[in-house]
Amino acid sequence: MWMRCLQLVRHPAGTSTAAALALILFSAGCQGPALRSSRAWREPPAASAPTWVGQPLSWDKLQAIETWLVGVGPDQEPQRVPQAELELAEGRLVLARREAASLSPSQLAIRLGASEAGFRRVLSKVDASSLDRQRARDGLNGVRALRSGESITAATAKVAPALSANLHPRAEWGASRANPARLTRHMGTYSRVTIHHSAKHTRDIGNTAGSYREAIQKIQKVHMRDRNFGDIGYHFLIDPDGRIYRGRSLDFQGAHASGNNNVRNLGVCLLGNFVQEQPTSAALRSLELLLAELRGTYGIPTNRVYGHMEFTATQCPGTLIDWVKRYRARPNR
Repeated sequence: MWMRCLQLVRHPAGTSTAAALALILFSAGCQGPALRSSRAWREPPAASAPTWVGQPLSWDKLQAIETWLVGVGPDQEPQRVPQAELELAEGRLVLARREAASLSPSQLAIRLGASEAGFRRVLSKVDASSLDRQRARDGLNGVRALRSGESITAATAKVAPALSANLHPRAEWGASRANPARLTRHMGTYSRVTIHHSAKHTRDIGNTAGSYREAIQKIQKVHMRDRNFGDIGYHFLIDPDGRIYRGRSLDFQGAHASGNNNVRNLGVCLLGNFVQEQPTSAALRSLELLLAELRGTYGIPTNRVYGHMEFTATQCPGTLIDWVKRYRARPNR
C-alpha cells in the first residue's frame, strides 16, 4: 500500500525520504492510518444522570424530580421524561399510603389527585411504551383503592395477584426503568414457579427495610448492567421481614432459570444465602402466601414449584430446596 502511495506522490528533488513520507501521509488520495493530535480531539464527556436517578424514595427525591421536569431536564434528556413522571406519581402514591393515617381527608385527596394526574399524563402520550402504560394503569388502580379504602392489592389483582398488605410496589424499592428492547413478552399462562435465594448473606445486607430495598436495587443493577437483562430477573422478591416486592412485570418472561426454563415460569427470590444461613419464619410465611396466590391465580399445581438448582448447576436456593421439595409433595389444593 505504501509503495502505491509513493508512486502517486512526487516530491521535489533534494527532499528527504522522511519529508516525502510526511507528504504521503497527509495526501488526500493515500490510504494510511489517520493521524490525530491529542490536543485537537477529546472523547466527549459522558452525560451525567439527574441527581434523583437511583435514589431511594423520599420527599426530597420527589422535589428533585419536579424541579427537573419543570426545568431544563425535558429539553436535555427527553427520553427520561416518562421515567420521571412515573417515579413522581408512584412516589406520591406510596408516601400517601404510608402517611394516610396522619393526613386529613382534604390532604389525602390533594396528594392522590396529583398522583392520578401524573399517571394519566403518561397514558395520554402516544409514544408511551407498553411497560410505561402498565405501570400507569397499576398506579391508577392504587389511587382508586386508597380513595375507596380497599386494599391496594385487591385493586391491582388483574395485573398482579392479591398478595396481602405485604406487597410493595417497584417505586418503594427505587426500581430503575426497565428496558423493553431487552425483554421478552410473556405468552400463554404461567404454569410453574421457581424459588431462588439472592446469595448474599443477610449480615452483609443489613437488617433494616432500607438495606433490603438497597439490596434489591443492587440486584437489578447487576442484572441490567452486567448480564444485559432488560430488568431485574425475578417477578417477586421477599425480604427477611416478610415483605413481598414486585420485581419484573408479569407481562414479561423472567430471566432467572436459564434459557427456555424461563418460559411460563414465575421467578421468586428470597434475600439471603441459604447455603450459609436459614430463611426466617417471616420470609417463609410470605413465600407460602405468595405461592398460594400465584397458584390460585394461574392454576399451578404444587408439583410445579421448583428450586433453581433443579434447572441448572447451581447451589441456589441452598437448603431452601428442602422446603421446596416438602411443599411440592403436598396434596394439590
